Amino acid sequence: MKDEEKAGERRGDDKVSPMKPKVGSLLVVDDDKVGRTLLTRSLEERGYTVMGAENGELALELIEKHDFDLVLLDITMPGIDGVETLGIIRKTRSRTELPVIMVTAKGKSEDIVEALDLGANDYVTKPPDFAVLSARVDTHLSLKRAEEIRREAEQLRVLVQTAGAAAHEINQHLAVIVWRAELLLSKMAPANPQRTQIEAIRKAGQKIRRIVLKMQDIRRFATKPYVGGIDIVDFISASQEETGQMAAGSETQKAGTGRLNY
Repeated sequence: MKDEEKAGERRGDDKVSPMKPKVGSLLVVDDDKVGRTLLTRSLEERGYTVMGAENGELALELIEKHDFDLVLLDITMPGIDGVETLGIIRKTRSRTELPVIMVTAKGKSEDIVEALDLGANDYVTKPPDFAVLSARVDTHLSLKRAEEIRREAEQLRVLVQTAGAAAHEINQHLAVIVWRAELLLSKMAPANPQRTQIEAIRKAGQKIRRIVLKMQDIRRFATKPYVGGIDIVDFISASQEETGQMAAGSETQKAGTGRLNY
């Protein structure tokens, strides 16, 4: 059993409580096995998925292999200490991408200041108050998720603007194609064998224009399942959005008229 425990230490402690929902993936870095175990168990009891590392070198390896939401990092450790480990983390991951809370002994204000200057999000002192620690972890996870939502919204805004600009350019050229086809048809005899082909070009151009005009009016988009297990983008225009809102309002009114008043 001792050999298995040592092997587990080399891989990183990875014990997840089956009784609680997963609310975040955390990495606890501390060379003190007792302190690391207590902290890991306390966080697991609060619903987190927790992995442990006994030094900075192992922590950096685990960060490269796993997608952690937050790191609890002890400052005083042999080898690469917490401050140096933090500096390496911040070379590739920002405060919002991977929040780091430093864990330090009382009276080490210089280390705390240096860690905050290097990009630590917060700190707690040993022995930690687990309720306070959990609240701080929750706060930084919420900030991380809020930033992810903001970033996704910005990407959506850029996508919608790009689609609208591209649609405008395409529509201008399509208008010329449709106009030319209609001009040719107006000058072409009804029996001309090429009339069918020109008519097909005109209809195809008109159909594409309707699609492009819809793209110019995009408000948002969603994905929906398609064949082969893939998702396709479904664009929702302003007119569709208004129609959907009107339909929802109509359904609400119908539901209201069916209620019984006592």
